[in-house]
Amino acid sequence: MIQVTINPDGSRITEEIPDQEIEIFPESDNQLNYKNLVEQLIRAKYSISEEFAILRQKEDKPTEYTEYYNYCEQCKQEAKLALELV
Repeated sequence: MIQVTINPDGSRITEEIPDQEIEIFPESDNQLNYKNLVEQLIRAKYSISEEFAILRQKEDKPTEYTEYYNYCEQCKQEAKLALELV
Protein backbone atom coordinates (compact mmCIF):
# COMPACT_ATOMS: atom_id res chain seq x y z
CA MET A 1 0.00 0.00 0.00
CA ILE A 2 1.21 3.49 -0.73
CA GLN A 3 0.93 6.25 1.85
CA VAL A 4 1.28 9.89 0.90
CA THR A 5 2.29 12.35 3.60
CA ILE A 6 1.96 16.07 2.98
CA ASN A 7 4.37 18.25 4.92
CA PRO A 8 3.39 21.72 6.20
CA ASP A 9 5.41 23.26 3.37
CA GLY A 10 3.26 21.38 0.83
CA SER A 11 5.91 18.86 -0.19
CA ARG A 12 4.83 15.23 -0.42
CA ILE A 13 6.48 12.07 0.82
CA THR A 14 5.30 8.85 -0.81
CA GLU A 15 6.23 5.60 0.87
CA GLU A 16 5.27 1.97 0.63
CA ILE A 17 3.83 0.49 3.82
CA PRO A 18 4.10 -3.25 4.46
CA ASP A 19 0.69 -4.93 4.27
CA GLN A 20 0.76 -6.13 7.87
CA GLU A 21 0.79 -2.52 9.11
CA ILE A 22 -2.43 -1.46 7.41
CA GLU A 23 -5.94 -2.74 7.08
CA ILE A 24 -6.45 -4.32 3.66
CA PHE A 25 -9.91 -4.78 2.24
CA PRO A 26 -10.77 -7.62 -0.14
CA GLU A 27 -9.65 -7.05 -3.71
CA SER A 28 -13.27 -7.21 -4.84
CA ASP A 29 -13.96 -4.13 -2.74
CA ASN A 30 -11.83 -1.59 -4.66
CA GLN A 31 -14.40 1.13 -4.10
CA LEU A 32 -13.95 0.90 -0.32
CA ASN A 33 -10.16 0.96 -0.73
CA TYR A 34 -10.53 4.02 -2.96
CA LYS A 35 -12.75 5.89 -0.49
CA ASN A 36 -10.43 5.12 2.41
CA LEU A 37 -7.34 6.24 0.52
CA VAL A 38 -9.01 9.46 -0.63
CA GLU A 39 -10.00 10.20 2.96
CA GLN A 40 -6.46 9.47 4.19
CA LEU A 41 -5.00 11.85 1.61
CA ILE A 42 -7.48 14.60 2.46
CA ARG A 43 -6.86 14.14 6.21
CA ALA A 44 -3.15 14.67 5.59
CA LYS A 45 -3.98 18.33 4.97
CA TYR A 46 -7.47 18.99 6.39
CA SER A 47 -9.10 17.81 9.61
CA ILE A 48 -12.83 17.16 9.60
CA SER A 49 -13.36 20.41 11.52
CA GLU A 50 -11.36 22.33 8.92
CA GLU A 51 -13.43 20.79 6.13
CA PHE A 52 -16.68 21.78 7.82
CA ALA A 53 -15.38 25.33 8.32
CA ILE A 54 -14.40 25.64 4.66
CA LEU A 55 -17.76 24.29 3.52
CA ARG A 56 -19.66 26.64 5.89
CA GLN A 57 -17.71 29.64 4.60
CA LYS A 58 -17.83 28.67 0.92
CA GLU A 59 -19.61 31.89 -0.06
CA ASP A 60 -17.48 34.15 2.15
CA LYS A 61 -14.11 32.62 1.22
CA PRO A 62 -14.40 31.34 -2.35
CA THR A 63 -10.63 31.21 -2.89
CA GLU A 64 -10.11 28.99 0.13
CA TYR A 65 -12.99 26.76 -0.99
CA THR A 66 -11.55 26.48 -4.52
CA GLU A 67 -8.15 25.47 -3.11
CA TYR A 68 -9.85 22.85 -0.92
CA TYR A 69 -11.96 21.54 -3.81
CA ASN A 70 -8.97 21.29 -6.15
CA TYR A 71 -6.96 19.50 -3.47
CA CYS A 72 -9.75 16.96 -2.97
CA GLU A 73 -9.94 16.33 -6.71
CA GLN A 74 -6.16 15.84 -6.77
CA CYS A 75 -6.46 13.33 -3.90
CA LYS A 76 -9.08 11.41 -5.87
CA GLN A 77 -6.77 11.19 -8.88
CA GLU A 78 -3.82 10.10 -6.73
CA ALA A 79 -5.93 7.37 -5.13
CA LYS A 80 -7.06 6.10 -8.53
CA LEU A 81 -3.46 5.95 -9.71
CA ALA A 82 -2.26 4.27 -6.53
CA LEU A 83 -4.98 1.62 -6.77
CA GLU A 84 -4.50 1.30 -10.53
CA LEU A 85 -8.12 2.22 -11.22
CA VAL A 86 -7.20 4.35 -14.24
